Amino acid sequence: MINSKRIEKICEFINKKQILEIGCDHAYITKNLFLQKKINYAYLIDISLKCLEKAKITLKKYPENTYFSVKNGFNGIKNDFIYFKTPKTSQIQVVIAGMGGQEIIKILQQDESEFFNNFVLQPQKNIYELRKFLIENNYKIMQDEVVKEGKFFYFVLKVTRKNLTPKQQENLVDPTQKTTKNLNDIKKEINKQKNTNSKIKEQKLEQQLLFGKISKSEDYKNYITYELSRKKEIAKIKQIQKNEKLILMLENILKTII
Repeated sequence: MINSKRIEKICEFINKKQILEIGCDHAYITKNLFLQKKINYAYLIDISLKCLEKAKITLKKYPENTYFSVKNGFNGIKNDFIYFKTPKTSQIQVVIAGMGGQEIIKILQQDESEFFNNFVLQPQKNIYELRKFLIENNYKIMQDEVVKEGKFFYFVLKVTRKNLTPKQQENLVDPTQKTTKNLNDIKKEINKQKNTNSKIKEQKLEQQLLFGKISKSEDYKNYITYELSRKKEIAKIKQIQKNEKLILMLENILKTII
């Protein structure tokens, strides 16, 4: 078992018996899931053949329960559907962890990502941009938690697609017999429905994008305290007035959770 609070939190968010791990690297997440008996099959993808070879070594005890493929994200994933143990991609949870938020966004923008609707995401940076992309592109953030490992804070997000049309739902049933559907029309409809007139909603959204879902967990309190201290220090040194709004927002969050 790999001793890591970050990996533990990712594993905690897994609730499907099969996963597709993109950018698997050493496959430590998948190994922990097998050891915890949370999954019975894993599809592992990485753009690097060397990383996949490392993953194979990590998972050498599970040759009948793993499938490895060199790919750039979801590109070409449909060609591998014949190796899947289930015809329903809705029964598979996608894990993308350990890379930047912008890289995760690029992967989610790939056409063949539309076959899947359950995700666990762990960005190393650009969390604001990732949350903004998810909210604006037909995803619902089910859980959004922070963990502290060493001196670093990591956010882990459990995400699903929302407002699925009948065509999308049909597409998720058996991907071996369907073609990918474009979400542009659905995105336009969602954007039209957004209420941009409510200042309160805008403030809450901005807070969520910046600092995630408010939680009374110790790690979240430490994260907010750390961010507040850092923003005050920057404002003091550089006299940046725009930090005043963020400082007030962080102080309000602290009042809520303490």
